[in-house]
Amino acid sequence: MPAWDAPVVVDGRAEADADEKPSLGAQTASLRPRYDVVTCAMYATFLLAVCVVLQQFSDLDSSVVLTLSAAVQCFGYTLLLQKVWTSRTVAGLSARSLELYALFFGFRLTSTCLHSGYIPADKSGDWVYQAFDGCSLLMVLQLLYLVHRTHAGTYLRELDPGIGMYVCLPCVVLFGCYFHADRDHNVLFDAIWQISLLLDCVALVPQLVLLHQLPHDGLSRDGLSAHYVAAVVLSRALSLGFWCSVFPEIAASSPGAGWIVVLTHAFQLLISGDFVIRYARAAVATTAEAFEVLDEM
Repeated sequence: MPAWDAPVVVDGRAEADADEKPSLGAQTASLRPRYDVVTCAMYATFLLAVCVVLQQFSDLDSSVVLTLSAAVQCFGYTLLLQKVWTSRTVAGLSARSLELYALFFGFRLTSTCLHSGYIPADKSGDWVYQAFDGCSLLMVLQLLYLVHRTHAGTYLRELDPGIGMYVCLPCVVLFGCYFHADRDHNVLFDAIWQISLLLDCVALVPQLVLLHQLPHDGLSRDGLSAHYVAAVVLSRALSLGFWCSVFPEIAASSPGAGWIVVLTHAFQLLISGDFVIRYARAAVATTAEAFEVLDEM
């Protein structure tokens, strides 16, 4: 036995280091009650904030659905950030996906802060909608810092798509410049919004690529949470619902652009659905394994 593997002998007794340190599972279990309490408090705060927005900053017309979509997306990142802070791991998170989301929010805020063609028509479009996007951008940047700095040792770099995937960005920019709606009545800002939409469409792909390379047990221990996955799907569904409702207005001036907007949002929801299916399978497999272990005890 190598010297560094030998048990420590004190007063004739061998003390195993492994017996003195709690396992990772025990540490996670000890943190679980606190995490659940914090999550419940976050849900209560979010619901209260939504009620305030609907009461004070909205006319309750159909366009408020777009604000709710941005709010749910922001809440999803809040839950994900809380999960990473609690678990102290970013295993399972894709840095490429977060980088694309940072670009997406940057482009969309550029359009929605300076023009009003793609924002809710009610009072929530004055600043609340943009505020949710701004908060989401800040949280994405915080997650990127955690991935590359604070918890870099847990980042699964070898499974994340490389920077070579950015070769698609020129195609996204060219497509957005040539095929876009005209709700801003400004070619530059219409193209900027369309580019943001396309970035949002592809931003989840690197995350899915990474998750498909993880085993079920690895996925169950990653830095994601079921709450974040649910928020992603709900946000996409709300956004698709809104843009389907205004499709006749967009198609009246540019039929091709109208179909591009709706189909892009539908593709986002489809990708989100695959995201949920992959995560649900991992959760079911992990639960089944846990019951097998209990049966053997």
